[in-house]
Amino acid sequence: MVIKEIKYLKDECGVHEFMFVDGVFNRPADHARKICELIIQENIDITWSAWCDIKEVTPEFLDLATKAGMRRMPLSPDAATDAALRKLGKNIKTSDIDRVLKLIKNYKNLYVSFGFYVIVPSQTFRGLLHTLY
Repeated sequence: MVIKEIKYLKDECGVHEFMFVDGVFNRPADHARKICELIIQENIDITWSAWCDIKEVTPEFLDLATKAGMRRMPLSPDAATDAALRKLGKNIKTSDIDRVLKLIKNYKNLYVSFGFYVIVPSQTFRGLLHTLY
């Protein structure tokens, strides 16, 4: 169904770029993989973006998604210290953020943005400076 809608938007409406408005596109990973594979299989030449879960960003996912047309990937870790990530109930650590930062350097046509809160519960001044740095 998703692929039919993408084809319709491209072929009938002239859409050349869209965003998956999904809470997190790459979770579950198998679902995202299938969509990317179908876009490639159907040879749909379209550019898209999607919010992604940092934990599920892997080289395999990025290879497939960028081949399928993903050009923008907003991420929302919301905090830049382990203490703040825990307080926000995030299931990630700063090491996960660092891993993705290193990984995305290999994808020159992929624009990635990170969303952070400046002030989070129990944030220290040092934590704030780390976020801003």
